[in-house]
Amino acid sequence: MSTKTIQELLADSSLLHELLRKALPDDTIDRADVERRLGLLWKLDDRRLGLERLGKQVHGELSAQQQEALAKQQSQVGKHTIYSIVARHHRVEPYEADWKGKDCQSVRVTLPQSKDPTDKIWTHLGVVKASDHLLFSIDEAVERHQSAFGSTPTVGRVDLITGARHLDIDRFSPISILLAYTKAEDASPAFYFLESGSAQGNPAALYCARDMDSDIHTPADFKFSPMACKTNWYTGGLSMDAQGAEPTQVYNTVAQDKDGSRTYLHLAADYTVVQPDAVTWPISAQIEATLRVFALAEGMGGDVIGDGAIAHEVQEVLARCAREILDWDVEPPTSGTAEGYFGCPGE
Repeated sequence: MSTKTIQELLADSSLLHELLRKALPDDTIDRADVERRLGLLWKLDDRRLGLERLGKQVHGELSAQQQEALAKQQSQVGKHTIYSIVARHHRVEPYEADWKGKDCQSVRVTLPQSKDPTDKIWTHLGVVKASDHLLFSIDEAVERHQSAFGSTPTVGRVDLITGARHLDIDRFSPISILLAYTKAEDASPAFYFLESGSAQGNPAALYCARDMDSDIHTPADFKFSPMACKTNWYTGGLSMDAQGAEPTQVYNTVAQDKDGSRTYLHLAADYTVVQPDAVTWPISAQIEATLRVFALAEGMGGDVIGDGAIAHEVQEVLARCAREILDWDVEPPTSGTAEGYFGCPGE
């Protein structure tokens, strides 16, 4: 039943757009964008989703524009550092649920001195675009840091570690790292930013740390899922390796209150440098995130797509799919109450 349900969902772009819009809030994504992603999905090999392998990433199966994008990506193999990311999500309120997202990839690129909104950097994973980020230059890093802390830092280089837009169509990068270096040739950065993004690939909020030893304590300023709230507080930071050269983990605790009370989620994204290999298709991670939202919401008695018998049935089936085809270390309950943890207080 789960496989059939997923295949029926993917055959209806209108329904999928509505589900994505509600489960992974992002008003900039329209139905045409969803249809572009679905056009590529049938070339994706993902046994968990029960999809039949209809093709591989080869020139003959792509449009001329997609072939050009693929050629650009392939020409960049080995030219940038690639990371595999395993992200643990440990929910502790209003119940316990624990799982790991294992389908994320990021790439490191060096940003220009000043930003041009049309800037693009092609990589093996896809294209890294200025329009996909809130900060995309050395000048902006200096300005943001000065605005946050009152002094003007010396910055000779800024590296961005982020999810790329595969075939210039889709990206999945809930968190990006920006590392600022005093001198262009330095091996260790002087300070960092974390940039949150919607699950549908768009930038959402930027968080600045004074230096590499500082954590970040700030309002979220965006809503990743219907269970979250813009006024939630993030407390977290960045761990580097022993040499101070590569990130090893982005960690974050999410609470409803500034003082950390009503903490409900602990996040830890582990970064590992890997050799260039197959590109993970972003829409796979987006569909997984959507299914998990329905399972988590069910455990709170929350409505993701609205009231009514049909909406309830759809939510129930998708929640069951999430439990059957996705891995959980601790599975969320099938019923329960939100206890104030679904969305913003008072919603």
